[in-house]
Amino acid sequence: MSKHQNAAITSNPPATGRKSAPLLFSSCKLSGFSRPSKQNEDAFNRAVDGVAQIARELLDSLVTNAPVRDRERKQ
Repeated sequence: MSKHQNAAITSNPPATGRKSAPLLFSSCKLSGFSRPSKQNEDAFNRAVDGVAQIARELLDSLVTNAPVRDRERKQ
């Protein structure tokens, strides 16, 4: 496991209501468009929310022995 993956597992993500860029990027790559049309916007947003939920389930289910990292304090 790379140090970046380990950091993702042992860090609590910042709480925001915004959709993050990686989620949007993943959904754009899967759908084939950079921005959905008005007609497809609801389906696209549901997909982004679904990717976010699955990613959170994955990260929550991973196991590590490393202590949780504090984003406020530099390691």
